[in-house]
Amino acid sequence: MAEGLLFSIAEGILGKLGSRALQELGLLWGVKDELEKLQDTVSTIKAVLLDAEEKRAAGNNAVKLWLERLDDVVYKADDLLDDFSTEGLLREMMTQGRNKTKQVQKIVEEMLELATKKKPETTVRETLVADLKKEIDGKKYFLVLDDLWNEDSEKWMSLKTLLVGGARGSRILVTTRSEKVAKIAQAAKQYSLRGLDEDASWCLFKQMAFEKGEEPENSRIVAIGKEILEKCAGVPLAIRIIGRLLNLRNSEKSGCLSRPMNF
Repeated sequence: MAEGLLFSIAEGILGKLGSRALQELGLLWGVKDELEKLQDTVSTIKAVLLDAEEKRAAGNNAVKLWLERLDDVVYKADDLLDDFSTEGLLREMMTQGRNKTKQVQKIVEEMLELATKKKPETTVRETLVADLKKEIDGKKYFLVLDDLWNEDSEKWMSLKTLLVGGARGSRILVTTRSEKVAKIAQAAKQYSLRGLDEDASWCLFKQMAFEKGEEPENSRIVAIGKEILEKCAGVPLAIRIIGRLLNLRNSEKSGCLSRPMNF
């Protein structure tokens, strides 16, 4: 029955809320207290669901209506924690990225493997370089170097020297979250990804925080919402997470946004 599914989802939510990674993220975002309240709410829901099926079977219409409301809260909580998990994964990837600086030889090995469809038979750098030059000489290629953090300019020059010789129209696309890397790479064109502007941020926030995505008539609620939004700095995932958390809190209380969150 539906109650069994809700019970399983509630268990999963409690597991996520109890994870160290999520607790650290909640502390970082300044929503630790909100997550603790959410944990209490879901724990209560889980306990109630244990005997809800029996009461519903007895024809208790009030229980049926109440379960429908619980359904909304549980699914919103699950969606919210999915967003939190995504943010946590991104932060973990960023940390790992900062801690690893891929050596030029490793990049050459990977490029040669892609070009020849087989692993290189040697690890001798000079041989690898010669084999790579032979593969790309006079050929048109498109190379993507994704999420780079190496800020050693000498290694960059060494890598660029290796890639000379491709046919006209060859391109190298570099993605990085380091401005220093972008400058060292000396790209012909640079594209900096920016956050959402104020209007787009508010539009997304409304969709996440308020029912039907409609702007509240209460000007105080709008002011509080925009105050919270400033903290998100135009980052879509941050806006989604905070908006969902507010929406969930409103669903639990069946009320309106009443105060800014402590972050």
